Amino acid sequence: MNKHILLLSAALALPLAGGLVYSAEKPVVAIVSAQSKAVEADTMERAEKAFRAVFAADERIGVVDAAAFENEAGRFIREERDPSERLSRLLRKTGAQKAVIFILEAHDGRHTASARVLDIASSSFEYHSEETAESSAGVADAAEELARRVALHLSGRLDWIVGLSAGDGGSAGGVRLSWASARAVDGERYVIYRAQRREDDFRRIAEIPGTEFIDAGALPGLQYWYRIRGSYAETLTDYSETVSGHRRAALPAGMDIDRVLKEKKAAPPRYVNAAEREKAARDEEIMKPLYRHPVKLNLILLLARSYIKRGDVLVLRGLEGYTADTENNTLNITGPSASYGMTFKSKRLFRFREKAGEELFEHLLGNALFYCVPSGELETPQPDGTVVFTPRLEAIALSMEYHKNDRNWRERTIMFDTDVKDLREKIEQAGQGPR
Repeated sequence: MNKHILLLSAALALPLAGGLVYSAEKPVVAIVSAQSKAVEADTMERAEKAFRAVFAADERIGVVDAAAFENEAGRFIREERDPSERLSRLLRKTGAQKAVIFILEAHDGRHTASARVLDIASSSFEYHSEETAESSAGVADAAEELARRVALHLSGRLDWIVGLSAGDGGSAGGVRLSWASARAVDGERYVIYRAQRREDDFRRIAEIPGTEFIDAGALPGLQYWYRIRGSYAETLTDYSETVSGHRRAALPAGMDIDRVLKEKKAAPPRYVNAAEREKAARDEEIMKPLYRHPVKLNLILLLARSYIKRGDVLVLRGLEGYTADTENNTLNITGPSASYGMTFKSKRLFRFREKAGEELFEHLLGNALFYCVPSGELETPQPDGTVVFTPRLEAIALSMEYHKNDRNWRERTIMFDTDVKDLREKIEQAGQGPR
């Protein structure tokens, strides 16, 4: 703490011999204060005055005059990283049971007022707290708030928040927060703070009387960080621990499979341009070896239809935009209506992408049908430091058509799927899910 210049003064002058005697229930404290070099003298004076005024007015706490020991105490604070033992020996002479060290620091215009409570008998620091002010204009309020909190600690009435937890994608309606109060008092309320990154400034979003809260204002899929403070007796307690949570993003809306099949009545286009005919012929040569037998397609639809209708299996059509993660067999889908990740058991789709080329691959995906089951979430860190969670879907079957709604789709569909046995098991598992 050699960056601090000690400024010691008496908070309340009381005679040390033949003077006032405090009761055993009333803690007796000595207050010492210090500032960093970046703090202006008048700013420190205002902050210190506000801090000490709280103790002077609090009848539950007695304050002794430590002015006679200010020079030596200041040397300990300036020169020693942990001055607790030597400060305790020195301030024991005042008759105080506790020492409160008040420090004001400034950095880039922001001021931080901090206080540490030293138990003189054990020569150990037992409590630390701080308050910030965005400018020097707010230092008096910050110091007063800090002093009230320290006074509550000294009187044994300071509450603290324990066991804070935040829902991690458990609900689509919001992030559920719950916590416990270690020393609740009548009339206590709780203030909830939130940030999108742990290192950000936390913004106050609510104040409630209970110990549970649903943050319905959280954006689906975006990770947030939370912390809580108790509020009573015109005082805010210390912050709780910081935890993260997020609101589950909704699954994309599945399609009505019967309606999709009824739309498959379009005649393939007739190409009059020679270049278009040649391109279609080349694409046909690539796709033809991969066409699935119509019986297999009908079997898949027969197995899946009831689960599709119930919503256990989702049918999605076409992709608005995607990036391919070939290492994890995943297509990351992005679009105005939904964002999600779709994983595949095998690399057949991605091997086909290499063979077909990007243009043909994108054309086929635009006309594709995806048969999927939900399988959790994908966690994706963003360049700005935030984290996004999107639904993860497992594709249990995928049909790719060259012409959308081609009436000959049963004979002209590429099908990438697991074998029928595996597909049957996957659909049956989906049907056993919670309703």
